[in-house]
Amino acid sequence: MNDEIIVCRNIKKNFITDAENLLILRSVNCVIKAGETVSIVGPSGCGKSTLLSIIGGLDKPSSGELEIQNWQLHLENEEGLSDFRAKEIGFVFQFHYLLKDFSALENVLLPGFMAHGDQKAAEEQAKALLEQVGLSNRMHHVPAKMSGGERQRVAIARAMINRPAILLADEPTGNLDEGSAAIIEEILFSLAESWGTTLVVVTHDARMAARAKRRFRMHEGEIFEE
Repeated sequence: MNDEIIVCRNIKKNFITDAENLLILRSVNCVIKAGETVSIVGPSGCGKSTLLSIIGGLDKPSSGELEIQNWQLHLENEEGLSDFRAKEIGFVFQFHYLLKDFSALENVLLPGFMAHGDQKAAEEQAKALLEQVGLSNRMHHVPAKMSGGERQRVAIARAMINRPAILLADEPTGNLDEGSAAIIEEILFSLAESWGTTLVVVTHDARMAARAKRRFRMHEGEIFEE
């Protein structure tokens, strides 16, 4: 059985402007297996977030091949990429992007309801996830009434509501103090382990990076396994 879930072959990404042709990714090659935890580190501007966006179907490579599950992402149109994101990917960003007028529970259940049309089932799953991230007593609070760490925990629960095969986290602790960052780290890795989810984290946090089973470093648009 082939357990390779993410396969990047000679992925390149460039941005063309009137002034220059900026090469962000230079022939990125890597293979990630299902259920692995992976960290990607490197200096700002080296292409980490660009690679994560391409893996998550938010952007397309300029050239190369990207296979995830049974999807050939480099060949998909925008409709196909949207379908892929909804079915396979959970995202956690540095900023939580919660809907400010919605409660924690409503923020989490909304993607589940949109995907399956069953509000009761989505609400039950959302409640279970919020309990799992330690927010059972904060379900009915809006984001403005929650701390930064709590908002990020809501964002993680929202990312997991549709049981994605892959969870992508881009600097998930970048805006948090050390204590809150440690909680987010524990939640991400514990959820990935208990759910069998493939976790890919872009981070400047050395402790979080070291916790991953596999560690990659990016430099000037290329990736190397440490």
